[in-house]
Amino acid sequence: MEDWGAGALLRDLVAEEPPPSRVDPRRAITGAKRRRQRRRAGLLVAGVLAVAVGVVAGILPVIRSTPAPVATAAPEQQQNQNPPFRFDPTRFQLALGWRPDGVTRVETESDRAYQRITLLRTEKDEQGKSQFLPIATIEVYGTGQVLPDDRVPAQTTAPIYADGAASHWIPGRVGQPDRSGRLLWFWAPNAWAFLTVYDSSEPIDLALQLARTLRTDQDTTVRMAFTVQAPAGLAHAHTATAWGPDGVYAAELTFAPRGQWLYDRWIAVSATNDSESVSTNRPYVFRGTVLTGDRRSNLASDPPIVLRPTGQDLVAAASVILVPEAKPVLDPAATQQVARSVRLVDGPDDKANWTTSFLR
Repeated sequence: MEDWGAGALLRDLVAEEPPPSRVDPRRAITGAKRRRQRRRAGLLVAGVLAVAVGVVAGILPVIRSTPAPVATAAPEQQQNQNPPFRFDPTRFQLALGWRPDGVTRVETESDRAYQRITLLRTEKDEQGKSQFLPIATIEVYGTGQVLPDDRVPAQTTAPIYADGAASHWIPGRVGQPDRSGRLLWFWAPNAWAFLTVYDSSEPIDLALQLARTLRTDQDTTVRMAFTVQAPAGLAHAHTATAWGPDGVYAAELTFAPRGQWLYDRWIAVSATNDSESVSTNRPYVFRGTVLTGDRRSNLASDPPIVLRPTGQDLVAAASVILVPEAKPVLDPAATQQVARSVRLVDGPDDKANWTTSFLR
């Protein structure tokens, strides 16, 4: 099965602070070689990305509506000179100064290793039911964490910042090679950014416009729609939120073993009033994460614990493991305890009511 080469793009995650960069951005795509150290971490990330790539392959063929082409302005911003090695999942430093027409839902994610924004639009399926499909995903990684694979064909494209350093475009190879693809550039010294366009008549223009309006120097405290008691022995590793029209929301926290910033098992707890999740009694699925589709390939044998604190809201918790035969599942009792400790804020459909003190 062809893919984006994402498993290879992210296979060089490292677990120690890297030395100062000596990478030439103009030669990085063709010259970067896989480092043999951290083989175990690389295999883990490749496994994580394999799930995401499978979902991308399933989504792309059904997307047909096209965001309007955009005219890209000359770059004005400067490259961020103070990138972190690891991110704080309680903080968010990305912001978009422009969005294409048709965006009806925005998802944000803050992880130890990366931060991500996903833009979605609404489309009716054959039965007239609304579905949310991705327009673009923007993700930035900490300094020294990833190197693109030299086997992935890429073309040099226009610079993102005023320093004139070129970006690189990988045409989409799943379903629509002329309407999709991925833009790569250094958002900071030795720190890569990836921007995926899923369907557009002018995918490079759309990618450049988004990349040039992306701010990476924000420092926003993450707000959540609920509070929760952190499970013993686990650390907060990932935060995700989604917001749409008419007060539609979703919020998720992930807890993983302490000392493992690259984790392959975790407990995820979420709350949402998304109509599809509520009607099917299932957790909300963030489009940018590896937990996509029906989640069956990632979940432990026990199904998610689903609670209905109100008639409009759904709370769910799940113990997740990527390679079930390799490690034991996290204690199911801890998952139950986390689910039952969730307390929704008053009026979670109004983001002004969300809290920054969400860990008890």
